[in-house]
Amino acid sequence: MSIRPHDDLDLMSLRRLSDSLEATRTMLRQAQKIAQEAQSALLGLAGEFCAHELQPRQEKNEDLSLIPAAELAAILRGRFRSLKLASTNGTANQLVEANRALRELGTELENQRNRAVQAHQQVVRLESQVHALERTLENERQARREAQAAQVQNPKSLPGADVATYQSWLASWKSENRNWERDCKLIRVIGQTGLSISNELEQILEKESQISPRTTRRALLECVQAELLEQDVTPTLDGRPPQSYYLTDKGKWLYQELTGEAPRIQERLQLLKAHKSERHLAVILKTAELFTHLGFQVEREPVQLQIETNRYFMPDLVVRQEGETYYIEVEIGEKEKTSLHRKWENALAAGGRICVVTDNMSTLRRIQGGIAQWSRFEGLGLKLYITCLSTLKSKDPGQSPWYAVKEYSPA
Repeated sequence: MSIRPHDDLDLMSLRRLSDSLEATRTMLRQAQKIAQEAQSALLGLAGEFCAHELQPRQEKNEDLSLIPAAELAAILRGRFRSLKLASTNGTANQLVEANRALRELGTELENQRNRAVQAHQQVVRLESQVHALERTLENERQARREAQAAQVQNPKSLPGADVATYQSWLASWKSENRNWERDCKLIRVIGQTGLSISNELEQILEKESQISPRTTRRALLECVQAELLEQDVTPTLDGRPPQSYYLTDKGKWLYQELTGEAPRIQERLQLLKAHKSERHLAVILKTAELFTHLGFQVEREPVQLQIETNRYFMPDLVVRQEGETYYIEVEIGEKEKTSLHRKWENALAAGGRICVVTDNMSTLRRIQGGIAQWSRFEGLGLKLYITCLSTLKSKDPGQSPWYAVKEYSPA
């Protein structure tokens, strides 16, 4: 997938990006709190059973809370072993009681150690998400400022717009077309939302203006005849392909005349620029539809996450549920191995994990095997969330969308 410059970010929702950043910060604070609680619990166990081992550190005025969880666990294990050996000289009852206590403490130790490790992994992942979102948010704000400044300087400029001709046409169109107000509502929706697919436009107009789908279809055709819209077929994976409708220069001029603002670039044109092929886009749109059905919030607009200077990651979809954000890559088996490795590196840096949806099970197995091999070769520890369209279709709201969640340890 090509990485596009900052000015292509002007279609993102700044409010939703800000909300996402705040939600991620909240999750990070929660994960940090859990990590601190686990560290404190381990330190409490060490203070109770390993006072002798910790005394030299205390005499040097070391901050015991900074001792890594793994080191505290090792100190406690050593102490438990020594206690177990010492207990062999006691009575049978004392030995049974000592072993029972040691087993309980050992279980508590492992629980707290695992809790600390998991919390630390989540902190690392969320920190990378926060940093990527912060950089992206600042880039988006700058792009919005520049776009707004340009619009203030020349708010009515449109390529190919003959204003006098259009104004004359508008007057006659209103007098001859008894449905011009209905058609203007349609043009407003297309210009405001950037949507182009016929069934989505039908749903919005039915919900917001109580215009039936049949009436919307008739309005779309009449706007094509009036040269306000042009028509195209949208790629699909199943069923009859829906139609797409795009504003012509005349349609863009009418939207500006109605609202005083420039229309948004239409979503499908934007998505086609960002993705590899019509089929890739069809799989992305189907994935978005299925995640929406499962109760996730889905962002289809391309979002470019800045990882560091001159390094970016653009996921195919961003999906959210209950404070969790997943940066999803949609794969159909078209990429070379080298470019996939770069993608996994960027996904890991931006989100702290890799999330993949594939077109079928064959591609899923190939991608999963490739990521496992790559992680071993690079010596990386990572978490992989992976699924495919057939798995998503089989799920109901409330169920996990993932075919598998794999954790690979560093070599």
